[in-house]
Amino acid sequence: FRPWEQACLFVACHSPESFRSLHDLGVPFVVMTHVRQRRPYPYPNHCRIWVDKADGTAQAVDHLAKLGHTRIGYVGRGDCDEADSWLHEQAPHDGFIEGLRRNGLPVVPEYVHQLIGPVVHGRIADAVRRLMSQEDLPTAIVCGGDHQAIECIELARERGLRVPDDLSVVGMNDQPEAAACDPPLTTMRTPSYEAVKSAIHVLTAPGREPWREPLELVHKCELVVRRTTAPPREER
Repeated sequence: FRPWEQACLFVACHSPESFRSLHDLGVPFVVMTHVRQRRPYPYPNHCRIWVDKADGTAQAVDHLAKLGHTRIGYVGRGDCDEADSWLHEQAPHDGFIEGLRRNGLPVVPEYVHQLIGPVVHGRIADAVRRLMSQEDLPTAIVCGGDHQAIECIELARERGLRVPDDLSVVGMNDQPEAAACDPPLTTMRTPSYEAVKSAIHVLTAPGREPWREPLELVHKCELVVRRTTAPPREER
C-alpha cells in the first residue's frame, strides 16, 4: 500500500508525543486547534487547521466598542503548560488584548481574569465573582466560552444587575445553551463543522500526498448578535 493511504485525524488531541510518533512513522495527520501560532510549528510537513478564536475575541471587543463600551472585562482560559505550548496558547486572551488596543482602550488588569488549568464550573464561578466583586465594574465582559458567559449572567442577576441594561456579555462557541439561556446570548460562532470538513478533504483528496505539501488553513469566527449586548447606560 502507499503510505498516504493511511491517515489520522486528530480532533482536540493534546498529546505532542502522539504527533511525534506519527511523524516518525510517516503517517499523515491533521492538527486541529484554535491557536494562532506564535512559535515554530514542530511538524511543518503536516497540515494544520485552526479556528481563529483570537480574532473571534477581538471581534467581540470590536462589537462592544462600537456600542460605546470603554470598560471591558475578560474571563477565560489563560496560559498553558510549556511542554505543549506550540499547540495550546492563550488565543482568546490574546485576541481580547488585541481588540482593546486596536480600539484605543486600556488594558485594566483588574478586569482580566484568566483560568489556568482545567475549566470547570466552580473555577469559572470564582473567576466571575472576583471580576464582579470590584467597586468599579466593567460595563461589558467578554468570555472565552459560552459557559463562562452564562455564569456571568447568573451572577450579575444575583447582584441585582440586569443584562444587557447594566452589563453586556459576549460568549464564545455558540453552543446550544447560548440561544436557550435568558436572555439569549450574544456570542462568537466557531466554525468547527467547516474545520472538520477541511481536515477530511485534506486527508482524502485524490492523488495528494499530505506530508509533501505543508498546509495551513484558517477558519474565522462569526459574531452572532442576540440580546445580551447593548450600549452602556451612560451612552443612552
